[in-house]
Amino acid sequence: MYNNHKKILLIFLLLLLLQPFTTTAQPTPPDPGTDTGGGGTGGTDGTTNAPFDGGLSLLVAGGVVYHLHKRKKEQAKSKNLNER
Repeated sequence: MYNNHKKILLIFLLLLLLQPFTTTAQPTPPDPGTDTGGGGTGGTDGTTNAPFDGGLSLLVAGGVVYHLHKRKKEQAKSKNLNER
């Protein structure tokens, strides 16, 4: 039981430590004064669209790990009930 908690904590800490790398890996947005709107990151009205990939992927990965943990815990609980 303790090993499972230790693994989940380790995964969480690794995800937490890797988060700054996902935010610094994004390219710098162009200067709004020179953006003509023809590029992939700029809009036609002069605004700059920001990517939201880094944090979202970490949230999804955390959700998957949490779901698998809960599912495994529920299966163990139902297995214990069936043995009685």
